[in-house]
Amino acid sequence: MSQAQTTDRRTVTEGSHGSPGATDRPGPPGSPGPSGVGGVGIGGTGVGGAAGDTVPQDGPREARGIVPVLAFGGISVAVMQTLLVPVVAELPRLLGTATSNAAWVITATLLSGAVATPIMGRLGDLYGKRRLILFSLGLMVLGSLVCGFTSSLVPMVAGRVLQGFAMGAIPLGISIMRDELPPERLGSAMAFMSSSLGRQFV
Repeated sequence: MSQAQTTDRRTVTEGSHGSPGATDRPGPPGSPGPSGVGGVGIGGTGVGGAAGDTVPQDGPREARGIVPVLAFGGISVAVMQTLLVPVVAELPRLLGTATSNAAWVITATLLSGAVATPIMGRLGDLYGKRRLILFSLGLMVLGSLVCGFTSSLVPMVAGRVLQGFAMGAIPLGISIMRDELPPERLGSAMAFMSSSLGRQFV
């Protein structure tokens, strides 16, 4: 055997055992390694997971019942604003007061609702939307009880003010939808919730 052939064979042997060859060099992440497994090839062994082993990312939770529940709450709050409009003419007799004073039964609710809407939205960001929307609905129930068990003007106005503060449930409900619903359902759900504001005039 010639000296040149002996030198070539020795070079090939050292390249396959002493230093990493072409098949042992690490490839880019996700590329198949020497053993056929996706990842980085190290010493002839594939390290890493295959494409099918990728852990899926958590997406928005699919809350199927959240839209009708929040929309029903928004409609209840909105209807409460103008619930007494059909009996405005009877309020002076029922409350034993003048007509100008009886008008505050309607006005007080609208004023408190205008104040509560931005305030409740901000408090929901600070202390929790679920907690504040339950608090708003609780005020509506409390105000309804006060109005239902009185026949004088001042308690009636106070109860209507409490009912007006429940208007904050509508922006809180829209904010909860943005947090819980997937993007493909968000547009229609928000439109349905926002339309509850117009139900008070139906």
